[in-house]
Amino acid sequence: MIEGNVNILGLSVFHRIANQFANHAVKHNLNIVVWSVVIQLIGEVYFNGFGVPQDYVQAYKWFNLSAAQGNEKARENRDSLLKKMTSAQIAEGQRLSREAMEKIQKK
Repeated sequence: MIEGNVNILGLSVFHRIANQFANHAVKHNLNIVVWSVVIQLIGEVYFNGFGVPQDYVQAYKWFNLSAAQGNEKARENRDSLLKKMTSAQIAEGQRLSREAMEKIQKK
């Protein structure tokens, strides 16, 4: 995983960029490999708190979505992250993953 803490984006800006990218990727059938790498990187942003508050639940969601697309690095990151999370955080991350996947599949 990327290490360190660099404040490069505000939280609302980051959310807007991530959501716009996700919508664009779905709308234009972005190559699944590119998509899985980008969402893995979003997970790393949340894991490390790059410009956003560190959030293991959000990191789990993005790693899980990327792992579901076959991204091995995202799977490794997600599995490593599990050791740092409570059972309630894991359940919330899984719920957010399901909701995100449902939104993606509807588009």
